[in-house]
Amino acid sequence: MDGDPIVSTSESTPLISSGKKGGEQWRQYLASILACLLSMATGCVAGWSSPAIPYLQNNVVGAKRVAVPITDNQVNLLILGRFTTGIAFGACSVGIPLYNAEISEDAIRGRVGVFFDLLLCFGILWAYVWGAVTSLYWLNVACAAVSIAFLAAFYLMPESPVYLMMKGRPGEAEESLRWLRGPNFDVEGELLRIQKMIQDGKNKHNQYT
Repeated sequence: MDGDPIVSTSESTPLISSGKKGGEQWRQYLASILACLLSMATGCVAGWSSPAIPYLQNNVVGAKRVAVPITDNQVNLLILGRFTTGIAFGACSVGIPLYNAEISEDAIRGRVGVFFDLLLCFGILWAYVWGAVTSLYWLNVACAAVSIAFLAAFYLMPESPVYLMMKGRPGEAEESLRWLRGPNFDVEGELLRIQKMIQDGKNKHNQYT
């Protein structure tokens, strides 16, 4: 890419501009929706308490509502679980929108951006519905299934090209961008813009250190 003109950037320049030729947008939608399965999982965490608390208050589990005393150790596990999932909730709130912004071209970035909140609310609804129609055990299974689906499906999705460029892996960044935009899309211009954006960020950081 040496010798090619570098497109200048400014604060108003899109993170990754699609230029005159749009990519295969379904790939970007797919990667974004699969990433937001984790947002749905955090919604399940937020919604789990409402249907679960009556079971815990009555010390009952299972479809037959057999009384089972809750021990101090189980209470500690509940507290630990809520603390851990709370940290994960915060991490998802930062990581998923950032990933979606970095993989999508500017023509669809606004639409992609709503998937996080949409799937989050759907996760809450998912927990409410399962909690209303089934037992605590199956509520837990239904909520856990969302995280399992995320791990199985998102494993196949590409890493953010911006992240790969920041880590000094331009070849992998190009492969990621080609998958996201399609095999017939010319990604050279976007790679140059990403490289320029990262370099500008480093320069600004060095000015204040």
